[in-house]
Amino acid sequence: MTASAPYRLVRPTPRPAATVELDSAQRRVVEHRDGPLRVLAGPGTGKTTTLVEAAAARIEAGADPESVLLLTFSRRAAAELRVRIGARVGRTIREPLARTFHSYAFGLLRRTSALRGEPPPRLLSGPEQDAVIRDLLAGQARGEGGARWPAGFAQAITTRGFAAELRDLMLRTFERGVPPAQLAAWGQARNRPDWVAAAAFLQEYLDVTALAGTHSMALDPAELIRAAIDLLHAEPGGLDAERSRLSLVLVDEYQDTDPAQEELLALLGGGGRDLIVVGDPDQSIYAFRGTTQRGLLDFPERFSQADGRPAPTIVLTTCRRSGANLVAASRRVIAHVSGPPWREHRALESTVAEAGEVAVHVLTSASQEGAYVAHRLREAHLRHGIPWSRMAVLVRSTTRQLSVLRRAFTSAGVPVAVAGDELPLAEQPAVMALLELLDAALVPDGAPPDSWPAGFDEQLAVALLGSPLGGADALALRRLRQQLRRLVADPSRPSGALLVEALCDPRDLLALDDRAAAPAQRVADLLATARRVAAEPGRTVEDILWAVWQASGLGPRWQRTSRQPGVRGAAADRDLDGVVALFDAAARFVDRLPLAGPRRFLDHVRAQQIPADSLAARAPAGEAVRILTAHAAKGLEWDLVVVAGVQEGLWPDLRVRGSLLGSEQVVDLATGHDPSTLSPVSALRDEEWRLFYVAVTRARQQVVVTAVDSPDGDVPSRLLDAIDERVLTADARRHSAVPRLLTLPALVAELRATVADPAAEAERRTQAAGALQRLAAGEVAGADPDGWWGALPLSDDRPVRGPDEQVWVSPSKVERFSTCGLQWLLESAGGASGPGASQGLGTLVHDVATLAVDARVDLDTLLTRLDESWAELDFGGPWYSRHQ
Repeated sequence: MTASAPYRLVRPTPRPAATVELDSAQRRVVEHRDGPLRVLAGPGTGKTTTLVEAAAARIEAGADPESVLLLTFSRRAAAELRVRIGARVGRTIREPLARTFHSYAFGLLRRTSALRGEPPPRLLSGPEQDAVIRDLLAGQARGEGGARWPAGFAQAITTRGFAAELRDLMLRTFERGVPPAQLAAWGQARNRPDWVAAAAFLQEYLDVTALAGTHSMALDPAELIRAAIDLLHAEPGGLDAERSRLSLVLVDEYQDTDPAQEELLALLGGGGRDLIVVGDPDQSIYAFRGTTQRGLLDFPERFSQADGRPAPTIVLTTCRRSGANLVAASRRVIAHVSGPPWREHRALESTVAEAGEVAVHVLTSASQEGAYVAHRLREAHLRHGIPWSRMAVLVRSTTRQLSVLRRAFTSAGVPVAVAGDELPLAEQPAVMALLELLDAALVPDGAPPDSWPAGFDEQLAVALLGSPLGGADALALRRLRQQLRRLVADPSRPSGALLVEALCDPRDLLALDDRAAAPAQRVADLLATARRVAAEPGRTVEDILWAVWQASGLGPRWQRTSRQPGVRGAAADRDLDGVVALFDAAARFVDRLPLAGPRRFLDHVRAQQIPADSLAARAPAGEAVRILTAHAAKGLEWDLVVVAGVQEGLWPDLRVRGSLLGSEQVVDLATGHDPSTLSPVSALRDEEWRLFYVAVTRARQQVVVTAVDSPDGDVPSRLLDAIDERVLTADARRHSAVPRLLTLPALVAELRATVADPAAEAERRTQAAGALQRLAAGEVAGADPDGWWGALPLSDDRPVRGPDEQVWVSPSKVERFSTCGLQWLLESAGGASGPGASQGLGTLVHDVATLAVDARVDLDTLLTRLDESWAELDFGGPWYSRHQ
């Protein structure tokens, strides 16, 4: 047996440091050596570059690299900063210079534990924290514990939504340093018994997690910063040592810090020490995570110099990213935000030679919008040479807008990259099917082994049959319903109940023909597999999912399909990525919570309203257009940016984020404000405008903003008025036409239409015919006239009816013939769809009324006929039948 060649891990070659030319304001920042400094910088002004140069200059001047600490708001930003600083300094550094606040706090706690000889702290994962909260709430529902929730909450406290509300309240109290006693006092003073109960719950939660961390400190992310603050307060010697160790602290995107992070920073860099923070109050867009721009606005007073004077401010106003037109458009957008009294950072001056392009386009439907955006991307790539990876499409919400855009892009041949962290795991199509099957298969807790979940209803059965696991289309599903109905003696039984019974007990499927029974048999087999594995001792949710995945046979099929070009290959590739992410989530869940059941995992995944974060590094997307939210685009830039789906009601989203437990009011009280005197709508409006500002300032060359104006009620957003004031004026509004896509099929279609158009000029038709001939020689599909159906002779020229045959017509069919002869012909030849519920109901009423004309028919006979015919109607669901 020959040994296989060993694998070698090769570190990627670091990018060489680019030559940076700083302007006078940036040089003042880099050369600053006298205490705290605030830097205000608009988009594209090089604020991150300035911080990198400041850190490098301090190290080159002789400072220990480990004495320079650069803090930022996300792991992605920290990783990029580490790469840039490493390339700039050109030397090996033991400790990472750039970190997030949470990473620094965790490192501080771990280092202190090591010095004390204690076990290192342990970070509670989201599933672990959720498990603790749900278990405590379940106990309180049984009357255990100290929290006494108001009577109106009795039915809610065991739900997933209530646990999420409570977790949000806990996060806000940790960030603001609100102890349980203070929350209880506010509850008593403001007649909020739910706050009093939440305070008791919070104390119980802290006691439980402290007990769980007896051997090692167990902390959730919200507690991490607060624990580091408490440690520095409790050990003055440790605080002095940490201050002495750090010669310079720099903070990027300071407007995205929360109060706890500001408090930690005050301990490290307060008292006139060297501290440089950079930020832009107009890019503060993470209020839903507890951040506030007040920290940046109040920085000079809170972080005063050693002599007590306010910290100085330097403003960067030279924009190196966008041209004059783009800067002017962004200035019009941010003018709608009620900003601070000083606004020097908004007076940007562009040094880019090309002015750039700003355009607004309104389409008549979401599909038209997707097609137009796909056209603009292909045009930029094919005609202007912009690489796919230097273009992006930004949306307000991927869950609402991703499917339409991705479908349009794949149809047009535009490569798309949607990172797994842009869409919640449970929303991904392949994952959704596996989770639905798991939901239907799991035996309820405490129920007999042969029982099925109460939620296994017609809707879930139809979803499973129509998923990739079942593979049934609408016609196959209708065929299955009809054949199942023929088997039962009671014709009044709804077909939905028969579907559920067939999946739970597939013996009835043996009486159906193989074609009709195949989708149901596939799903029934997978359900049986899941239940069999779940019943085996020691099996986990990862084992159940793996058994179902292996039995489904989708893996090899999707792998083969993913190698194909076009829409199908992209869809298969996307589905495989989703399944891999699901198994990764299941493995992490089992590792963290080995005793938690599969139902807990199902609840955890479905509870994710935003995509879960991951510690794992992700491979570059390659040459593809990225689709991501405006929030995720923070700190990034592209040559061409399309801001799509800017609709009224969606963007700005002015729905008040008022929660059941009033966490936003707790935040107001913690910051010294009276909640009753504040306008939440005004704050929301400003944040939505700031989010739009962030979106339109990501572009280097072109910004295209699109919206839909349709008779169905879709209206362009008021945000577009800042880009083009004519958009909201109905008289001046113009719908953009979707040009022909720059693809071969679209070109062939246009050429064929020209050749077949008798009204076209002869020379134009001749040119089109010549182009088709060249394309046909290149074997382009559809270009060869021999394959055109319209040019082929009739297969049968005999009349459908003889001259003496009687033809039955109805007034409705005569009207349809006069309106569209082709539709009449296709429907008369059997191309009509089956009657809908309303049409079937109308036919039934007509039949009963016809029968009632006969004087010999009594009321009982009519009612009997009505009941018999009613059972034969397919209303699509029992509830609709009862409603009728």
